[in-house]
Amino acid sequence: MNEYLPSGRTNGPLFNTFIHVPIVILSLQQPSGVFAGDSFGEIDTRFSYCAINALSLLGRLHELDVEKTVGYIKKCRNYDGGFGNSVGAESHAGQVFVCVAALAILDRLDEVDIDTLAWWLAERQLPNGGLNGRPEKLEDVCYSFWVLSALSIIKKVPWIDAEKLTAFILSAQDTESGGIADRPGDMADVFHTIFGVAVFYILPPAHTCMLIAMSSHFENTQNVNIEGITNISANNYYSHYGERAPKSSIEKLREHIAAGALHDSAERCDAPKCHPETRAAVQDELVGWICHGDSDEMPKNMMWVTGPAGSGKTAIMGSVADTCQGKGTLGATFFFSSFSGSPDRRSKRCLVPTLAYQLVQHDALGQVAEQILSTIERNPAVFERKLEVQLDQLILQPLRACRNHSPLPELPKVILIDGLDECEADQYHDTARSNPPPRSKEDDQIEILAVLKKAASDPDFPFRIVIASRPEHAIKRFFTDVADSMTRELFLDEKYNPDADMALFLESKFANIRRQCHLPSSWPGSHVSGTLVENASGQFIYVATVGRFMEGSGGNPDELLKQVLQSTNANASTNPLAPLDALYSHILRSSPDPHLSILWVNLLFRERTLDEPNAPAPIIRLFLESYPGQASQVLRNLNSLIFIPSGKDEASASYRLYHKSLVDFLQESSRSGNLFMESKVVVDHLADRYFHLWTSRCQAIQALGTGPGGGPECHLTEQDMHTFFQIFFKKDIVDKVFFAAKDLSRWDGIIMSCDITWWLQTCLEKIGSSYAERVGTATIYEAFYSIHMMVSAGVRVNECLAIPNFLFIIHSVIGIPDAAQVAGILRTE
Repeated sequence: MNEYLPSGRTNGPLFNTFIHVPIVILSLQQPSGVFAGDSFGEIDTRFSYCAINALSLLGRLHELDVEKTVGYIKKCRNYDGGFGNSVGAESHAGQVFVCVAALAILDRLDEVDIDTLAWWLAERQLPNGGLNGRPEKLEDVCYSFWVLSALSIIKKVPWIDAEKLTAFILSAQDTESGGIADRPGDMADVFHTIFGVAVFYILPPAHTCMLIAMSSHFENTQNVNIEGITNISANNYYSHYGERAPKSSIEKLREHIAAGALHDSAERCDAPKCHPETRAAVQDELVGWICHGDSDEMPKNMMWVTGPAGSGKTAIMGSVADTCQGKGTLGATFFFSSFSGSPDRRSKRCLVPTLAYQLVQHDALGQVAEQILSTIERNPAVFERKLEVQLDQLILQPLRACRNHSPLPELPKVILIDGLDECEADQYHDTARSNPPPRSKEDDQIEILAVLKKAASDPDFPFRIVIASRPEHAIKRFFTDVADSMTRELFLDEKYNPDADMALFLESKFANIRRQCHLPSSWPGSHVSGTLVENASGQFIYVATVGRFMEGSGGNPDELLKQVLQSTNANASTNPLAPLDALYSHILRSSPDPHLSILWVNLLFRERTLDEPNAPAPIIRLFLESYPGQASQVLRNLNSLIFIPSGKDEASASYRLYHKSLVDFLQESSRSGNLFMESKVVVDHLADRYFHLWTSRCQAIQALGTGPGGGPECHLTEQDMHTFFQIFFKKDIVDKVFFAAKDLSRWDGIIMSCDITWWLQTCLEKIGSSYAERVGTATIYEAFYSIHMMVSAGVRVNECLAIPNFLFIIHSVIGIPDAAQVAGILRTE
């Protein structure tokens, strides 16, 4: 919609249409979910379709109560598969179209009984080729459109005899005027003409030729050329309908995967891998089981790789994935991550599609790939089904369909799942239950394990499954109580000699430092590695953090080593995490501003308030820095804990945490001690920064134009500007800043002085026509409305009414032009 609004315009007819029309539409939805046609209250599924289509065109579909809307349409479905205009009403072709089209817009075609409905629609064709709207009625050209449109949406057009329908429509055409009537012998009219012509653009292309050939308007045309169903050209006629080609099945599948979860994704370019010649024993055991596990005395199809935080599970899984890929035995991978990358990596939602996508890409699984893509073509709503159904339809059924095909050589052998304990809970809005209990992450993790167990138990499933996670209680109980008979456990303990591997790793790091600093070959002494390995207590993350600290701090190596050794004098025999906690504490305290650095780390990685996929560092610094260059100082000594973009990567790369164990440390006061921060302290700091950005509009616009420091060296792209506004108007941030804070009175002056109009105009100017698609312009207005309504009781109503911007926003959002009415609302609130 924004492409039709002049840049910076926040009033006028088009602007008011964009703001007011959705409000009017949504006000017509009834408690049952159906829409009324007007204030008099007549209800009909036609009105629901009109409302859904209009909201979709305006980019405001997200404001619709989808579950309630779909729920009513489902109630209008009859035993014959068709739909009526209300609950219990007779099935009618026109109502079928509006209901099916509405469900298609909402991506809920899974609610349609496709085969039953297709039979009912096909039965509308009479012996003369015409279609009626319901049983025992006459044929009518207009019903040709309603029936075929519905069949087109559910991909069943071939169920109609196209030749006979074409002949019927052309027999209703006036060969002199070119118009089309409802049936042969009646007077042609524009109503039936448009529906008759539209039918030929649903039928196969050959039937469009017949319409052209029969029309007197093409009597003298030559060199007629028909391309598909969208381009018709002749020497005196040209029409281009510009219809976008439908998405292919592979494109639909691609939209539902977590690309960052692949083992070799760009997002995991800095992910840990085993240092050369380390963790060889455990890698050999894993790869040996993958390739030759069938020869075990008691073969098992699942392996659980587990061990405490920091024991190197992800590095081992990454290295094994590389090895298996080189051998041609890797089927698919999914690396969960709760603290880095895209949100899809911490959800079960994309797991099965991501695995299916990798199987489609595998050269040896061409037949299976065809079956997977065919399933998606038939049922694109499969991605909205529960996990077990997705697994069955996207993986197990395609494998079964190929069971009798000739076996192919070098089939992949394994699927690797890493970081299952980092999968978080997806919440669902269940309208049938008043207060459903929230799902826990353990619920989703067990659901994933149950689905994987089902796959591993299926005789047509040719892959072994390796799952890596911490030994969390729910996961351990599943493998012990439910899947024990088919699971082999590999616990990363002393059996695999981690101490020798860590000593080898440290020696490699020390050799690099010796070369860089021209130190003697005897440095740092034989006892140092032993002490550090002992402090690590089997946790690779400890020695990895020591290595990054030593290499990246840029100080005197002897002094840095001394700091590490002095910071880890804790007794690891009673608490294996004590040396790691001490090291984290030392590094955080080494910052020039420890309090602020810990605030920022909590804000970015514990609270995840600024969590926007792949948000570049310059955008995040807008929310953090009080002055240009502050981040360089505050984060200067933290590069052993956090990936801090620099150089050519600075403008595009994101801040990333190296290991989740730092978040565990910050979350537990018993571990972080006096470095622990309550969430309220972190949120209050965010509020300070948020309001600073809000009120300092001059600095903000300068930053948006040239970068956080106002200099030309860090120019922000249009995508960066989109990202900034997505974060700034993010509901989670608004909620935390305004609703989580208990005392808002200290913000009154700032809230009331905000130049709302400037922000609205800047948003429209800076991000242009695609803004509505990315953020939703309405979100901005609603955010400001909510913010002003949260002003504390200490601000008098008259002060609110005296501010033109406030009245403007109230008028724009809820259409109340009268100040007295606004005052009444405020007093009520």
